[in-house]
Amino acid sequence: GERGLRTTEQERKDGDHLDGTKSLSELELDVEDTSVKIRSPKYKLSLHLPHKTDSKKGSAKWDKKTETLTVTLRIVREDPF
Repeated sequence: GERGLRTTEQERKDGDHLDGTKSLSELELDVEDTSVKIRSPKYKLSLHLPHKTDSKKGSAKWDKKTETLTVTLRIVREDPF
């Protein structure tokens, strides 16, 4: 699939286009503080995150029309600015 990535000071958003995936129920999503893994019948994706995130406060959104999964995670800053 195709990957889109956007990182801001406060969050990281990853979008993955998963051709042939018809619903969120076909996907297995494993989110950790430093990685995201997505599995489907057709795809196995593993993404190491360059910044630590708060995996418990993230969100995932499935767009059925474009067959795209968007995962948004809050970045945890170790050092205060």
